[in-house]
Amino acid sequence: MKRILMIISLLLFLISCQKREGWEGEKCLDNNTCRTDNLICSQGGICILCGNSSDAPCCPNETCFGSLVCSANDTCQLCGNTNAPCCQGGKCINNSDICNQDNICVMCGFDEYQPCCKNSACEHGLICNDQNICIRCGGEDEICCKVNDDHEVCISGVCTPGNICKSKICSNLGICSDCGYPGQPCCEGKEGGVCMGDDICGEDNTCFSCGYINEAACKDNECQGWLVEINGLCNNPFEFNSEADFMKICAQSEPGRFLSQRDQCYWYAAYYQRDETICDLIEWGEMRSSCRDMKFPGFYVVMPY
Repeated sequence: MKRILMIISLLLFLISCQKREGWEGEKCLDNNTCRTDNLICSQGGICILCGNSSDAPCCPNETCFGSLVCSANDTCQLCGNTNAPCCQGGKCINNSDICNQDNICVMCGFDEYQPCCKNSACEHGLICNDQNICIRCGGEDEICCKVNDDHEVCISGVCTPGNICKSKICSNLGICSDCGYPGQPCCEGKEGGVCMGDDICGEDNTCFSCGYINEAACKDNECQGWLVEINGLCNNPFEFNSEADFMKICAQSEPGRFLSQRDQCYWYAAYYQRDETICDLIEWGEMRSSCRDMKFPGFYVVMPY
């Protein structure tokens, strides 16, 4: 009887040992597998947890759980952060990152030689080249930058027919000289003579200032701020209509864009409407005093900056 009981106990022990195989912390099954998807057979032949935390081993079939992905060294890593593996579908958490060819989220578009961001985007002063890398643009002898994909601009100089920014021009005498600013030769743009900013190229291929009071109107007959185009010149509207709505007209002048341009508008309005109270709106003390004395504003020049 004792022998029968011993045999039965031994069988139960063997059965219980077999059932424990393949579970966490126990010996792996005969085919080096474990009983659940969140366990993996380690090199020591023991079933351990997998795929559940950063740096944990990947589960079979390179599987990790939650926001984890299996990295190149077969460990789970948080996905989508900078320098971390990309999330499923090649996605990154930060908008300033992009998933590269190694399936790693890397910064893009901010510095020279970084990969371009989505839609070939790079920061101001950079442009995406044919290798999908951001390079400098817009400077002297650099490739022209692009705005809205089709409008080419330069930070220094103008965009020449060779798609290179230049701020100098070669004269008929073979001498390089500055170009593009008032009194200088027009630069060689893609559509002929070009000047900097709003300045325009004259018939003698020389740049001249435009858009300010008593100057020629700029392209499309535009004038700066509150001035209006009359017979091709930019003038103050109060000279031709002393009852014009000065508040509405002067509001078109952006404060800070040109030095005291709005103050100058109030001065002209006060002078032509003979209304000293308008002078109180002028912030520049010296100009306000001259306005109250009803001095003619045309004798003074307010330089843009």
